[in-house]
Amino acid sequence: MSLRCACLLLLMACSLVAPRSSVVAASSRSHLAQECALEGLNSPVAREQTLPSVPARDGGSGRPAMNTQQAGGDPAFGLLAEQAIGGAVGSVALAADAVLIGEGSALVLVDRAEPLRRSARVDFGDLVRDIAVVGDTAYVVAGSAGLQLVDISSGAAPTLRGQLRLPGLPFAVQVVGERAYVAAAGAGGGLQIVDVAVAARPRLLSTFPHYGSASGLALRDNLAFVSGGLAGGLQIVDVSDPRAPVLRGELVTPGVARAIVLDGDRAYLAAGFCGVQQIDISDPAQPQLLGASATAGDAVGLALSGDTLFVAASEGGLVSFAVGGARPQLQAELALAGLVGDLALADTSLLVAGGSAGLLVLTASPSPLVQFTLPALVPTGPLLALGERIATGRGAAGISLVAPDDPDPLTNAITVLTPTVALATRTDALYVVNENGLSVFDVADPLTVTLRTTVALSGTVRGLSVSGERIYIAADSAGVLVLDAGDALSPTLSASWPVSITARAVAISGTLALVAERSQISLRATDDGAVLGRVALPAGALVQDVVLRGSYAYLATSDGLLAIDISDVAMPLVVFRRSGFAAYKLAHSAGQLYVAAGNAGVQVYSLRDAAAPTIRGVRRSSGPALSLVVLEGRVYVAAENAGLARYRLQALPLQLWLPLVQ
Repeated sequence: MSLRCACLLLLMACSLVAPRSSVVAASSRSHLAQECALEGLNSPVAREQTLPSVPARDGGSGRPAMNTQQAGGDPAFGLLAEQAIGGAVGSVALAADAVLIGEGSALVLVDRAEPLRRSARVDFGDLVRDIAVVGDTAYVVAGSAGLQLVDISSGAAPTLRGQLRLPGLPFAVQVVGERAYVAAAGAGGGLQIVDVAVAARPRLLSTFPHYGSASGLALRDNLAFVSGGLAGGLQIVDVSDPRAPVLRGELVTPGVARAIVLDGDRAYLAAGFCGVQQIDISDPAQPQLLGASATAGDAVGLALSGDTLFVAASEGGLVSFAVGGARPQLQAELALAGLVGDLALADTSLLVAGGSAGLLVLTASPSPLVQFTLPALVPTGPLLALGERIATGRGAAGISLVAPDDPDPLTNAITVLTPTVALATRTDALYVVNENGLSVFDVADPLTVTLRTTVALSGTVRGLSVSGERIYIAADSAGVLVLDAGDALSPTLSASWPVSITARAVAISGTLALVAERSQISLRATDDGAVLGRVALPAGALVQDVVLRGSYAYLATSDGLLAIDISDVAMPLVVFRRSGFAAYKLAHSAGQLYVAAGNAGVQVYSLRDAAAPTIRGVRRSSGPALSLVVLEGRVYVAAENAGLARYRLQALPLQLWLPLVQ
């Protein structure tokens, strides 16, 4: 029987309490069993696959055939990670004088005074999954960084007291006395018990393996209740002897198993699309599933306040139930922006980790209401250096101009609520294109951004390039649109170039224009768009960005990086291909090519041999690398939920110039 069927039968058999908006036909819940079973640790951004290499043609030109590489292991890094900026808010906890949030790869302290404001930040280099606070110490689990112990007594200057790398991928942490308990997924994971008596030297005492992917836990007396993540289910482990934990009982449940809270002889389990499951734990050796209550979205987080159970329902917002009776009773549903995840209680307030929506503070009442919001910076679109600021595309949320060296760059950022597909600049003008056309902003004053004009455009905008007094826009089936920007703040449409397929990107070098179409590249004259030459692209190489340098064009594609020799415009030739990853954005600086490579992170190539780029370094980012820009010796990377990651270029040892063994 499939998980979907099991879940639906369970809900029916247990007299399901269904919220009004949650009674949905099975066909409309397309993310039921399959997504629940396959949900991963990171959201996929694009298909990244290795396609067969396409043999190069030399056309009798005497030029070398294509150099083909497959993505291999990581060489040494050429980028030194610095403090990231922003990120989705994925976890939240309460300290005496501050609210602590996991914002991307950092622990951020937020003043509890109104208005909400970030006061300090500690970056760990990987996504913060959970936070526990005991006294003046915050215990943080952050992916590959493991368990981090942070002294928060000084408020504005938190300091790292100790750290411990752990097997697996830690998802949840709780602390009792001198022991930290961690639920970790993956190889070597399970319930991990750590001695934190000496903060500077935490020690792993034992690991109790989990049949699934442990992702949540709750503690009572000497029992640890561990949820099974993607595999679902619950394990009850006796931790009386921290060096030799013993299984007391277990229960198989349908769906996934995320957060868990205890209430007397009852446990409530956030079970993804199966809602909230109620479990009888009066006999720890034989836990019994009593029933389930549906939620508007996937249940992932829980908080219990008296007789009210609050449920973080991901895209479904927040749901509250009255508990204590035979079964939970729906009280309220509240739609919220972002993907609602972790929850924490603070006196009469409910703290909500709202993902891209930031930190939300609600009333902790049966019908909660939003009181305050601390927005988050979650870059998903293009980046552009604009003076001393970084213009950061945030998709439908608009653009934020961030000063990277500002102690609180998010609070002080200038935000324009204009959806963004591509960005470019000329003199004091910022050009923003999206499905509604071209918007022109005056950025002469670094403290303000003023909309000057908008220009309606045909087609679906894919890319943007500015050269001299012209703006070139790749507009899919509408071809390339050319605008006269003699007056930088008031451009006008002057011409359009038809394409044989669809225009996805455009780049300009002097009098030569390169237009990336779906399966080919065309070289054109910039004065009239006349086609000078074409070259077919390897199968599966959907172009997403282009950089021109001398006689070569470099293409970021859905299947890696391409180099094209354009010295003979009538016969351009693909001379290099590195596949096996999705490339999204390119930047060139000081003889090096930087590639935002999605889940493969940031790649650095030497262009000493322009026809055969040599990879010099790879830096795995905490989130998928979607865009990047180089500014004053630093590389800024839009790493989605991990925020705007900042890396410093560092000189690489001489031996890294040696060719890689593939």
